[in-house]
Amino acid sequence: MSTIAINLLPHRALKRAQRRRDFFVLAGLTAGAAFLLVVLIGGVIQGYVVAQQAKNEYIKQKNTELDKQIAEVASLRQEIDAIDLNAIHTPLRPSILGDFPIFRRIHQAS
Repeated sequence: MSTIAINLLPHRALKRAQRRRDFFVLAGLTAGAAFLLVVLIGGVIQGYVVAQQAKNEYIKQKNTELDKQIAEVASLRQEIDAIDLNAIHTPLRPSILGDFPIFRRIHQAS
C-alpha cells in the first residue's frame, strides 16, 4: 500500500495568515470605533460645559446688577436716615413758631 502524501502546511499557513489579517482588521475597526465614541462623548461633554459656563456668566452678571442695586438702596437708606435726623435735630423756624401758637407750645415743651 502506498500512501499519498499531502502537504497541508501551505494551506495551514494561508489560513493562519488570513486569521491574522482578520484580527488586525477587526482590531483597527474596534480602535477606530472606540476613537469615534470618545470624540462623540467628548463633544457632548464639551457642549454641557459651554452651556454651564454661559449660565454661570449670566448669574455673575445678574449678581453684579443686584450688588449695584443693593448699594443704591443702602445709600438711599443712609440719605433717608440723615434726612430724618436732620428733621428731628433742626429747630423749627421762628417764623413758623410765630404763625402757629401750637407749634410754639410744642417747641417750648421740648
